[in-house]
Amino acid sequence: MDEHFDYQNKIEFDNESELRSQYGDQFYEEFYNYFENVWFSAIGETIQFMFTPGVLSDAVRHASEKAGVALLDTGNWDGEEFDEENDEEE
Repeated sequence: MDEHFDYQNKIEFDNESELRSQYGDQFYEEFYNYFENVWFSAIGETIQFMFTPGVLSDAVRHASEKAGVALLDTGNWDGEEFDEENDEEE
């Protein structure tokens, strides 16, 4: 689930064309690029600080419980394939 999640954090203005015509394309682009860099840096730090694999795991457990889907929780956070035969031998 984690490998395929698309976080799509976007910066958009409802009135981009109006802002471009009022301030000019160069001003708009400079503002946008600077703000985007600072914004994504802040979001990245927040995600690293607050988001843990446990959040994703909790969501999977919740969904499986509510949807009645049986899951085998391997506790594997490395993205490695789970080998049931090796697990049973241990």
